[in-house]
Amino acid sequence: MKSFSNFRIVLNPHKTNAQTVRKQIETYLKKHDKQVICSDQAVDQEDLVISLGGDGTLLKAARSLKNPDVPILGINLGNLGFLADISAQKIETCLDQIICGNYYLEPRTQLTTGKNLQALNDVVIASGKTFRVIQMLVFIDDHFFSEIVGDGFIISTPTGSTAYSLSVGGPIVYPTMEVIILNAISPHMLSLRPLIVPGKSTIKIQICSDLASVVIDGQISENLSKGSTINITQSPHKVKLLKIKGMEYFNLLRSKLRLGDLKARRICEDCDQRFDCPYPKLPI
Repeated sequence: MKSFSNFRIVLNPHKTNAQTVRKQIETYLKKHDKQVICSDQAVDQEDLVISLGGDGTLLKAARSLKNPDVPILGINLGNLGFLADISAQKIETCLDQIICGNYYLEPRTQLTTGKNLQALNDVVIASGKTFRVIQMLVFIDDHFFSEIVGDGFIISTPTGSTAYSLSVGGPIVYPTMEVIILNAISPHMLSLRPLIVPGKSTIKIQICSDLASVVIDGQISENLSKGSTINITQSPHKVKLLKIKGMEYFNLLRSKLRLGDLKARRICEDCDQRFDCPYPKLPI
């Protein structure tokens, strides 16, 4: 596996222990004769980016890349940490594995709106500041799909299938698949369900309401006026997430989302509480 020499750290300064962990990483890497810089902007010669925060920090780091071949390692200082899946307690063990070459790169598709904006998770059409239902027309490869009346519409990557889309009833999609997930937010109809389309599809949204907005990965937004259209396609550039061998996706689903974790749902006959549950006394 490739040996990395130049590391860039992207951190969330609002995390209480961010600076402490940053210094720990810098000290470790410099002991191994590695170059380290802390910057939100891409720098020349960088060959690995370390995201230090939560999933939002990793999404920001992905947008900062100038070279899509530079991988990202996510260190979690937040709560869930689904993309940034390495805990702060395991940083040095993780860096040991990377230096020894015990890692793999997982390519993740992105979406683009054609304005040099990349979305690793999702593109969301929302009602903006009005908090009223919005109306839009959705086309797939120039074929009319549906009229949407509701709170919004999510166009998601497989990576984003465990984010906003999941919270409104969308499917979990294996992250390396070449597909796009379409999911309405609180639609004012009973017949509309999530839809998975090929990754090469072009999704065109035509706004029929007076005001709406497009939101990229929950972090960047732009207003859309009535009659405007926006085209969402799969980006030609993929994000490469660095993963440590042995940390498989299905283990992550069980540990972070409790998917299929029977132990978490098993009732203790003695105390009538869920076994191994971080929220005791919570009913099933």
